[in-house]
Amino acid sequence: MPPFDESSLRKAASWQDFKEAQAILKSNAIITAELTPNGWSGTVKIGTKTYRTSVIIKTPTWFDAKCPCPANQRQGSFCPHAIATALHLLNPQQTEKISPLPPQPPSQKIAWKITFQGPWQTSIQKGRASILLSPSDSPPSPSDDRISSWLISQNSLQPKSIPLSLNPENLEIFLNLASLHPQISSQDGPLSIDSGTLLHLTDCYPQNESILLIPNPNNTPLKLNSSLYSISSNSISKIGNLPPTPTISLILADLASGKNHTLPIPTFLLLLEPLSSYLDFSSTTWFSSLQFSTAQPTFRLTLSGSDSKLSAELSTTYSQPLPSLKNNLITTQNLPAEASATALISSLLDPLSPSSFQLTDPSKIRTFLTTHLPNIPKSWLIDSSPSIKNLTSSYISISPKISIISTSDSETCFNLSFENNLGESIPSTEIRRLLRSKNSPQNQRITLSSNIEDLIDPLFEDLDLQQSNGRFIAKNASADIILEISKRLSNHSQNLDFHDSPQLIHNAPINATLRPYQTFGLSWLADRLRKYKG
Repeated sequence: MPPFDESSLRKAASWQDFKEAQAILKSNAIITAELTPNGWSGTVKIGTKTYRTSVIIKTPTWFDAKCPCPANQRQGSFCPHAIATALHLLNPQQTEKISPLPPQPPSQKIAWKITFQGPWQTSIQKGRASILLSPSDSPPSPSDDRISSWLISQNSLQPKSIPLSLNPENLEIFLNLASLHPQISSQDGPLSIDSGTLLHLTDCYPQNESILLIPNPNNTPLKLNSSLYSISSNSISKIGNLPPTPTISLILADLASGKNHTLPIPTFLLLLEPLSSYLDFSSTTWFSSLQFSTAQPTFRLTLSGSDSKLSAELSTTYSQPLPSLKNNLITTQNLPAEASATALISSLLDPLSPSSFQLTDPSKIRTFLTTHLPNIPKSWLIDSSPSIKNLTSSYISISPKISIISTSDSETCFNLSFENNLGESIPSTEIRRLLRSKNSPQNQRITLSSNIEDLIDPLFEDLDLQQSNGRFIAKNASADIILEISKRLSNHSQNLDFHDSPQLIHNAPINATLRPYQTFGLSWLADRLRKYKG
């Protein structure tokens, strides 16, 4: 399994989704999170909704996420719930500077009260703290287990009060262990330890092709080794959730010491997303005036190969280098659109990487070229090699067409015809022969739209349709279904996607395997019933 870290998660996710994931993490909404042989899985609970997400790591920057949330269901995007579970697994509160320890036996499960002794704010500013750990009657919390594991590693675990005298190195370790502990106090009252706070800026604005960052002189943080902490009378909060990169560490070091820091505009734009996990820009006038926009990408699908192996490359280009700043508008990559494009091609071809795909099954190659390729978004650029162009032209694809002649409240009169991709009409008798033989008279390779076999053929067998002068007449509910199918066929040049139909009521008492057209019809009727009741 390829490794993953915060940097790779940021590259794979949109800015907005990563920020939402950080908020989810900070709200303690992660119920479970665990590594799997090829990625990770977890459970996130927000309000009354529970999201069970799983992720397969394809490459260090390509994460195939599955989640019941709307964003993932619609676009297959790397959603905030999947990102948050990964951040939870990377959380240094659980892993930073702590060696893995075997599970503790039940007798060593101890809940602690944590009491900071004496003038703790003065001491902690010097990187030191005197702390008393006392057994509590409360159920042990995750931070209690982390503290007990650390005490075992120090040969100090005992079920009685334990005084601790912490220096700068082990103080940072203890603060990570005790983050979100439910029973912390000092002589001044309850005290909280957490992470994810931001370093406040006094101002931020452009200056000579650079961006000047000015720290707040009244909010000087405490530096413990590689971490910064904001200290107040009732809280100790780590700035950020994860260790900063070396570049961001240099920026934070200047700001923490009260120095201004200047960044070239291109560098500022590239670092803006990760910096927003450490710096609070909200009180700066210039930054508050900024507007953010995603650029419109151009997708190019390049096809090559033969009838036994089809290769495809998906590329994305933009009309300008990104991110960019013009006046007060910051334009960034459209990562959701890129993820949606990759998900679309991944659903049609076998992925080799985020940009490379292939098919080696001749029947699937034929289906892709004749059924799916014509339905690729019109805005995409399709580059087919001469061999693929010749292969595509050698196929004959045939689709049904329903032409409505007249309609009333009780019945619909219509014609059913069949056309190939050259616009030529095909007699119904020939369609029946082709359904049996799968070969055309000219020995060209032929493909029949799945609408013929999955929809038209069984539909006309089962619905109560009448014929008059070569025309069909559908009555009552059958008429409504015919009108809906006609509309959908006209919007799909090759294939009517049943998955695009209204969803069935999940609790419907159906104890049978439905044909595709039956699923469509029942879904359509259920949708009409919902609208009628609404």
